Amino acid sequence: MKLLNAPPAGLVVVTTAIPGSGREAYLNAFYQRCQEERVSVKSFDVGKLMFEQAKNIGVHLTEEKVLNTPIATLNTIRAVVLERILQDLPELKKTYDVIIINVHAFFYWRHSYIRALDTYYLAQLKPDWYITFLNDVDSTLQDLRARPQWQRELFREGLAPTYAVEKILDWQSIEVEITHMWADHSDANFFVIPSKAGPAILYRLLLEPWRKIFYFGMPLTLVGNNAEARASIDELDHWLHRHVILVDPRHVEPLSPEHLNNVYMPMYDQVVRRDLHWLIPECRDGMVAFHFKDIFSAGEAHEMRENYETNRDVFLIYPPGKISPFMTRWTDHPIFRSGEEFKAYFTEWLGAEYMQKVV
Repeated sequence: MKLLNAPPAGLVVVTTAIPGSGREAYLNAFYQRCQEERVSVKSFDVGKLMFEQAKNIGVHLTEEKVLNTPIATLNTIRAVVLERILQDLPELKKTYDVIIINVHAFFYWRHSYIRALDTYYLAQLKPDWYITFLNDVDSTLQDLRARPQWQRELFREGLAPTYAVEKILDWQSIEVEITHMWADHSDANFFVIPSKAGPAILYRLLLEPWRKIFYFGMPLTLVGNNAEARASIDELDHWLHRHVILVDPRHVEPLSPEHLNNVYMPMYDQVVRRDLHWLIPECRDGMVAFHFKDIFSAGEAHEMRENYETNRDVFLIYPPGKISPFMTRWTDHPIFRSGEEFKAYFTEWLGAEYMQKVV
């Protein structure tokens, strides 16, 4: 990730997401935040623009059956849309603070994954950022189930009960990894944003790049529906959110009790990959690990070690009493026995100059 002290003018941001990821709702909240802060934004939904272009030239496309269209036809329509964006882009970069271009990387259709974008145009757009929006699989499943377009592909009679869930998990992985590859190839920034997180993540990434980025770890699987534990976690989350860009895995945790109570390996494997390979690496400054009570979490210990061994800062909050040496090993800082003790230390660690910028 490039380190910037101030946002350049006319940032170009390409976003990807699989259908049902909640991207539109997230971006609407982001646009509202930008309006409140007097940040000018121009957005392009390439999919919607393709339907408009098809109508203009007399090509019949429907949302439900659009992926039955020959790939060459879709590629041509998409090319016309992107050529128009490219033609206007130099002037747009002078006029707007942020230009958002929404695309898909891949679609799942007729039992296979098909490319949804020609990389030629990515090279021409030269994005500053690639963002992939990610939602929990249960919410994505519910959204897609309500759309006629995906009934045959994911929900028709005769498919295995877990078919749709596993295809969505695969599809999410492909969308993230391909987008990350695009970013690496063009030396652009990349970030996975949980779509249930607030708009502050995207706003601060683009417009407050001085902010530190932290992963918020907790023994999530062991928390369950413990109201007291979740209240404690929420309180610390709110405090951290005021100071840093905070990535909280709770925004993409599985919602179904079935997934939480049973060892369902496709889901379990995805959780590990999501946290260790997608969310943690993007948090360049480290991790705050919070234990609301004296329990050992293998997941949190792995997350702490990953941060520690990739030279990030790890801050561990653990209640008074015994603590495993396999927790204390992965931090260079004191072990904090209360949230208040941590807050005082962390504020000092951030420094006076940083704190003066925090609103």
